Amino acid sequence: MDPANFAQGDESGPVIDFIDPIVPEDRLHPSFKALTSQEGFSPAKELIASMMHYFGNPDGNFVEQFQTTGFDARIWELYLFATFHELGVAFDNSHAAPDFHCIGVGSEFLVEATTVNPTMQNGRVTALPPTETNEEERNFFQNYLPIKYGSVLFNKLRREYWNLDHVRGKPFGIAVQDFITPTSMTSSGRSILEYVFGQRQDPTTTRQRTIPIENHSYGDKVIPSGFFYLPTAENVGAVFFNPAATISKFNRIGLLAGFGSDRVQMTRVGNWYDHSTGTIEASFRRQEVRVGEYEESWVEGLNVMLNHRANVPFDPDLFQGAAIHYQENDHGEVRSFLPQNHPFGSMTQIHVISE
Repeated sequence: MDPANFAQGDESGPVIDFIDPIVPEDRLHPSFKALTSQEGFSPAKELIASMMHYFGNPDGNFVEQFQTTGFDARIWELYLFATFHELGVAFDNSHAAPDFHCIGVGSEFLVEATTVNPTMQNGRVTALPPTETNEEERNFFQNYLPIKYGSVLFNKLRREYWNLDHVRGKPFGIAVQDFITPTSMTSSGRSILEYVFGQRQDPTTTRQRTIPIENHSYGDKVIPSGFFYLPTAENVGAVFFNPAATISKFNRIGLLAGFGSDRVQMTRVGNWYDHSTGTIEASFRRQEVRVGEYEESWVEGLNVMLNHRANVPFDPDLFQGAAIHYQENDHGEVRSFLPQNHPFGSMTQIHVISE
């Protein structure tokens, strides 16, 4: 999907104005303020404004949530909308849930979106656990984060979307994004893979081998590992995650499509999968985001974790350009098919050049 497709002058219906605040300034989300006021984010702002012609206002409160506490969740939904559109599907918006009812040529599936958010206490964000020592860091990624993922995924599991008439008999998945901190998603991909499959890469060997995980324990919380093995999880065909699906992706793609100030320049740095090693190794890249020199799709960075126990499985061919993770059976090791261009995590440096 060409990002410019979002601005062809053939839009119908009223334009949703998401820029003008509809709530007091003290309620505005800091990221919304940055998006709408900083020149460096003007490509993302204009791209999202164009997307609004097509995304609409599905539940009547998109603008308020986008401007306030739901900013991250709404960005995640906009990303999924753009990605599924790029993959060639149309949307059936006749039902409120799940969030996406996708219909393509010979395919139909539904996806519910959710986010992992900071822990709140008395209305304030609590500090993250320390990660200063190797043991603290290991505990954070192998236990704290999987428990956070497990909480939101289990809450969606309890909703039993698959029993709805329009969902029954069709592939159903859950798309989850990590917004614990503005950059946490760039390093938590392994945590969700370990939790969903209940397996971990064996650190004692250079060979790609995984070992089973029984549970994740942090403080007084203990949950079983392996989301796909929970009761009723056979009704979930896949879990989706993309560490690159943030406002920066909108900014980069917006810049490539000609949106925003012509004074904005961007540099993307991060780690990508290195196919030359034959192992799951990362290589560092530094890329200037310039038309003709840099390319990026919406699906880039998407991870699709397939449930081999699913009652109604997903066809992996639906997600060309995504990383596919799967097991062949209950005792099989987790295998990954990674596309040629697959980032593990990246950061975008924004420069506004002077006249």
